[in-house]
Amino acid sequence: MEPQGEAESSCPGAGRAAARALRLVLRDAAVILIVLAAAEIVLQFVAPEYQRNLYDRDFTGSQPIGLNDEGYRGPVTPPARRPEERRIVCLGDSTTFGTGVGASDAWPFQLADVLRPRTPRPVSAMNVAFEGASLRTMQLAYHNQWAAYHPDVVALLASGNMVSLAWMQRNDAASQPKYFRGPNNESRLDRLQDQANRAFHKLRLPAFLSLNTQRGLYWLGVLNHNINPDMPAGALLAHGWRQGGLRDSEAEDAWSVFARDLRQFRDDVAQHGSVLVVAYSPTRFDVSDSVFDNEKNVPRGRFTIDPNLRFLRICSELGIPHVDALLAVRQLRREIEIRDHRPAPMYIPFDYAHLDRDGHRALAEAFARSLLAAGVISSSTGK
Repeated sequence: MEPQGEAESSCPGAGRAAARALRLVLRDAAVILIVLAAAEIVLQFVAPEYQRNLYDRDFTGSQPIGLNDEGYRGPVTPPARRPEERRIVCLGDSTTFGTGVGASDAWPFQLADVLRPRTPRPVSAMNVAFEGASLRTMQLAYHNQWAAYHPDVVALLASGNMVSLAWMQRNDAASQPKYFRGPNNESRLDRLQDQANRAFHKLRLPAFLSLNTQRGLYWLGVLNHNINPDMPAGALLAHGWRQGGLRDSEAEDAWSVFARDLRQFRDDVAQHGSVLVVAYSPTRFDVSDSVFDNEKNVPRGRFTIDPNLRFLRICSELGIPHVDALLAVRQLRREIEIRDHRPAPMYIPFDYAHLDRDGHRALAEAFARSLLAAGVISSSTGK
């Protein structure tokens, strides 16, 4: 047994060592906190895009969603039209709904803003798109609900995800989509969690670290873009994506079903006395060959189909007026870069599907040119 005197004499040394280790830990923690705080301060000034990462029940890209009492974005449009009013019903999925941007920045409302100075008649545009929509559910929604608003024009923005959904739903009976998100029955705890989440998303450093970690993982090949052959959701099937387990003919079959659904949509709109005008929402990695437009390192060498050209060909075969949205995005990007001397990503950060305000503007202007040129919306000059 150790003598009592020796045990007592060793205690002060052990205590000093523990205190010294604690001081080192606290010092290192303080240094880390100072570095993180400094990084957050810098990002607050130089990287505003990292504060647009809040997506919840009420916000998209940190912008208020702003659903009205009828369940769609923007002000309520009464079914009865004003005298001489030209009315446009805009349909689509999240690319029309405006994921990541404010309601007034989505292309339907920018379309109305572009047209109003160019036509002597009042113009209204309804953004009745909803996230995850397929052509079949949109047609049913139009037939059962929006046709009663007697639009002059039905403007549809299709997407690669709709091609995938057409294939997945090819044997399903379409059901009436729900526009309402339902009453807000959140508990007090849920509200507190929402408030905490929103406060957290005011910080830019977490979003910076998360998104750039994902960038690195995509470029290292740890993350990939492989499609689930059983549920091929997303934009890549429309590109003819090649991978093991996915039949080579599946993309072609999906486009065939999409064309069938688009033809049925065309006929339904015509039966209600409206004009259908369509466009295809391009993916960012199709806009250019720049690595900045392919942040997620999508291996484009796997593609066998140009979805923009395929969509334009289908529209020509079906006799549907159409807009080349890819060309419109490219042109406005060049104009902005030359005129305003600033970069124009045209898409929300780290997202190859959803446009930013400038991207939505490109679509609005392209739709406006098409409608005015076709005389569907009369211009103030009568041309």
